[in-house]
Amino acid sequence: RDSCFSRCRVWPKRSAVSRRCRVSPRDRGGRVCSARTRAVSAEVLAPAMFAALAVALLLGFPVAFSVAAVAAVFGVLGIAGGHFQPAFLLAGTLRIEGFFHNDNLLAIPLFVFMGLLLERTGLAADMLRALDELLAAVRGGMAYTVVMVGATLSALTGFVSAAVIGLGLIALPAMLRHGYDA
Repeated sequence: RDSCFSRCRVWPKRSAVSRRCRVSPRDRGGRVCSARTRAVSAEVLAPAMFAALAVALLLGFPVAFSVAAVAAVFGVLGIAGGHFQPAFLLAGTLRIEGFFHNDNLLAIPLFVFMGLLLERTGLAADMLRALDELLAAVRGGMAYTVVMVGATLSALTGFVSAAVIGLGLIALPAMLRHGYDA
């Protein structure tokens, strides 16, 4: 790669690059950059990105779409301005691929399946009923029962999101029958 490629940046007059290249800063097409054709600096892009995100959120767009759109637009501007190489975008795809190869994610559908089995076979209702009868004299006994069943499930699973989903499948119908708000 040519070390004289400056992407329309102004080099200090006494820098090693300006002595070696002895040319004005040039853009990707090899044209000499003027003040009008210089790329936007990173110091301007960062606050502009946060301002664009704030505007998108204030306009009422969903957070996920706003973040994705602002990242895409400013990623293209960063590549076009020469602030980073397009090869850096591969790091995101490799990270997403690594996320899908995580073995812990296999637990989520299996624990959801376990929660469905406990709910459909009636074992969860029996467990909740037994604990509810134990705590019937206590005000809010069903809530305490759900907390105890949740502690048991989280100790069994060791995976928080799977335990929450399983507990929701098990406890929500019983709590609705006891008059708790959804």
